[in-house]
Formats: sequence, C-alpha cells, structure tokens
Amino acid sequence: MTDRLVVRNCSITFNPGQHNEVQALKRIDLSIPEGQHLVIVGSNGAGKSTLLNLVCGRFTPDHGAIMLDGLDITDWPEHHRARRIGRVFQDPIAGTAAPMTIEENLALAESRSRGRKFRGVRSGRGATYREQLERLGMGLEDRLDAVVGGLSGGQRQALALLMAAIGEPDLLVLDEHAAALDPAAAERVMAITTELVRESNLTTLMITHNMQHAVETGDRTLMLHRGSALFDIEGDERAGMSVTDLVNRFQQLGADVSDRSSLII
Repeated sequence: MTDRLVVRNCSITFNPGQHNEVQALKRIDLSIPEGQHLVIVGSNGAGKSTLLNLVCGRFTPDHGAIMLDGLDITDWPEHHRARRIGRVFQDPIAGTAAPMTIEENLALAESRSRGRKFRGVRSGRGATYREQLERLGMGLEDRLDAVVGGLSGGQRQALALLMAAIGEPDLLVLDEHAAALDPAAAERVMAITTELVRESNLTTLMITHNMQHAVETGDRTLMLHRGSALFDIEGDERAGMSVTDLVNRFQQLGADVSDRSSLII
C-alpha cells in the first residue's frame, strides 16, 4: 500500500533558548497509507495540534521532512498545501464564510480544491449541491440560499466537513472537529465523517480528546505524549480495545495520573 503522507524525523521547539522553551515534537516518524483513517489522541500539550499544523503548513519543523504523495512539501506555504489538504477546525466558524450562502460556500470550496479563483456559483451546480447536502440529514438541501452565519453550530460544522471533503483532497485533516458541539450534534458529525471518509476512501488524519471516538472511529490509533509517540495500534489489536484498555495502556507506558485527567472519556 502506497504511503499518502510521510512525516520523517520531525521536531519543533517553540521559544528556543528562552525560559519558556518547549520542545513540542521530538523526532516524529509517521506514515499514513492511502485510504487510512488515523486517529491521534493524547493529553493536553502532547503535540497533537502542533503535528497537524506542521502537516498543514502553519509551522515549519526545525528539522525533518514532510512528504505528500512522494512530494517534499516541507517548505510549501499553508495556502499552497490547502489545494491538496482539506481541513476542518474545532471552531465551526473557522471553516465556513458566515456572510455567504450555503451554495456560495460549497462553490468556494470547489474552487479552492481546484486551485481556481472564486468567481461565484457556476450555473447548474444547485442540483449537485442539494444531493451532497441531503446526505447530512439536516435539511440544508432545501436552504441553499440561507446565510451560513444563521446556522447552528452542528449544521455549520457538518457543512465545513462537506466543504473540506468535496474535492476529494489528497489528505483530510480533522482538528477536534466535534469537540465544540453538543453531544447529539457531535455524534451526527462523527457519523457523517465516517460515511464521507469511507465512501471516497479519503486518507484522513484526525485528532480528538474523546477516547470513545478514538477506539470507534477510523482504522488506527496513535497516542502522543509530551511530543513523542507513546504507542500506535491498528488491526486486530485495536479492534479488541476498549476505552478502559486504551487509558490503561496510556498509564502503563509512563503517563502521569495528572495527564489522564485531560483525556475525555
């Protein structure tokens, strides 16, 4: 199986040489095969968001390399990578354009995925957008002209997810995308996530604090701790793992009791 994403020996230190110096990632090696859905967990400060920001281009590693489909993208700017990487943020507001309509947001996402300048909604796209929105199960297919700023958090995040996946990106990055939602909306967004990823065979990198999501979603679970990989499980080993097993493994491999408190079960 071909590796879609490779993070090779990457480290990054914030505020080097100062009293608040923090080594956020320490020689991380990670490969994600095409079509795999990897879930990353870890306590606060483990390096999860830093790793996603390295992959998406917001940060540049002090050393190491990041490869996407065999291309070295280590020095690519964030906006350049965005043509090939779809990202959904924790905040539903971050992934959509509030003053624009649902239809305009979807058209914007299509333009971005194709590297084109946005010139408005193309003629004849309404039927396609309605079909795509219908799968969300939120009634948005009948509200193409609704301004996105008036949607609920769950509706807006589901739209952001659809926008990120609409062009079938080389890599889909999910940054705790259900964490800011109420429980019912969070479960709906997670169900939509699983459906979209499986249907389009999207290579997916997802982080979460929710241990239930960590064992029930995706194909593989990676635990980060203090900037390093603590363990990495998939296949039969992961299939038989419960939330309790996951948390116990976290503790057995050297995590503090205080670290456990930041894991959401």
